[in-house]
Amino acid sequence: MITREVSIVINRPVEQVFAAMADTANHPQWDPGLLEAHLTPDGPVRVGTKITEVRKFMGRTFENTVDVIAFEPNARITRKSADVLATVVGTATFAATPIGTQVIWRWDVQFSRFFVLIGPWGASALKRGSEKSLLGLKNLLERQEPAASPTSSG
Repeated sequence: MITREVSIVINRPVEQVFAAMADTANHPQWDPGLLEAHLTPDGPVRVGTKITEVRKFMGRTFENTVDVIAFEPNARITRKSADVLATVVGTATFAATPIGTQVIWRWDVQFSRFFVLIGPWGASALKRGSEKSLLGLKNLLERQEPAASPTSSG
């Protein structure tokens, strides 16, 4: 198994960052390789949701289905994909920091059969793609106006 991990701090509250990552329909806005995504069943993401993604990678378009296997609001989302090439488990965790939210995205990849030979290259490509995606998310969220903070009356 090969593990890759990337992290970033986004100057927005955990709730806003988590909501952006959980809203799969908006992923193409910040994930450069994702062309479209569809949920089964329709509605909010939760454990058991299947996400069918259409991606472009190395000039080719392909479809992939991932299962949401863990979903803890404002804390963690874990997705699992299994196909001929590999089994991939990706977990995004969210933690408040003094300047926003730290997102850690970890990928555990188990390549199948002879695909194990391309494992290190494939895992490195996955890491580079994840770094670009998180930077896209950071840029998108930090361009938006911050949510108004509640005022206290007294």
